[in-house]
Amino acid sequence: MKPVKINKIYIDEQVKDHPFTKNIVKNLPGISAEITTMPPTSSISQGKQIIYITNYKGDFCKPCPGTSEEYLCCNYQIINETTGCPLDCSYCILQGYMDSSVLTVYANYEKIFSEFDRFYEKYPQRIIRIGTGELADSLALENFTHISSLLIPYFKKRKGVFFELKTKTNTIDF
Repeated sequence: MKPVKINKIYIDEQVKDHPFTKNIVKNLPGISAEITTMPPTSSISQGKQIIYITNYKGDFCKPCPGTSEEYLCCNYQIINETTGCPLDCSYCILQGYMDSSVLTVYANYEKIFSEFDRFYEKYPQRIIRIGTGELADSLALENFTHISSLLIPYFKKRKGVFFELKTKTNTIDF
């Protein structure tokens, strides 16, 4: 896989001083970063080279959206820690489904832990499957976000939890 090429970083004013934001900017030396109050817009192809760092305003952890009541739900839980994908798979539904064409990374990832803690305490005896990758390739941006190094140790400590990072990349050395 070719390395992800980022041409521009946009930073929501609310997260400009967040350590996660600073880490991404540090890991992308020489890439122009701009503070903004509005998410950028671009074409799909240009958006695959733009990072927007902001806070996630909804719930990070939620049940997998079932497609129909005809199916037996497996109680899979999802985390949307990133949205958008730099890969250009012709068959990918995300290219037509997403509201934004830019790669959006959420700085307030700590909220994942408090949300999951509440869920985990609610079902202490249940085997729980939770994973990323519904709205993004989980590891495509790993070389500069290092999100897995934050998520893996947290979920590793939880008994009965199977944590999945879904990717089509070869960014798995960590």
